[in-house]
Amino acid sequence: SSDQAYSDEYASQYNCGQSDVTDLPRRADSATDFYLGLFYIIPRRLRVSQFSTPFTPPITGRITMYGIATGIDTVEHLVEQQQAGLQNPACVNKGAANNEFLRDVYPTLRMVEIQGTDDHILQAFRDGLCELFIFEYPAATEFVHTRWSNNECLIDGKPIGII
Repeated sequence: SSDQAYSDEYASQYNCGQSDVTDLPRRADSATDFYLGLFYIIPRRLRVSQFSTPFTPPITGRITMYGIATGIDTVEHLVEQQQAGLQNPACVNKGAANNEFLRDVYPTLRMVEIQGTDDHILQAFRDGLCELFIFEYPAATEFVHTRWSNNECLIDGKPIGII
């Protein structure tokens, strides 16, 4: 539903510190040269590739939106909301590789690059520069977990979580 921050299917898992999704077990002997943050199923990739139905929540292992924004279902939906004047630019990590990916795949996505530290992200939310940050899933879950650990689950009455 567009009037809530989280997909109905996974909503209970992504609130700040409440039933958070736990990371999948990692194997010490596995390695890959695939960059985690660039794994994102987009319409262009759907046309040339076949994807199976995800067996984990859709954000696991790819770029992720997190912050205090609500009512955003996908990056495409974020772009639509930006074009309608309903959303500020998305904050992204200054100099990150996935920024070029986002620019290539979503050329009309408005982004502002900031330092990707927790303090800078929180300040950007507080200042109204942006309401969401786009980066990799592990960083997103760590950010939300740290907010819960520090009792910082709200900014101006808006909950912090995975979008």
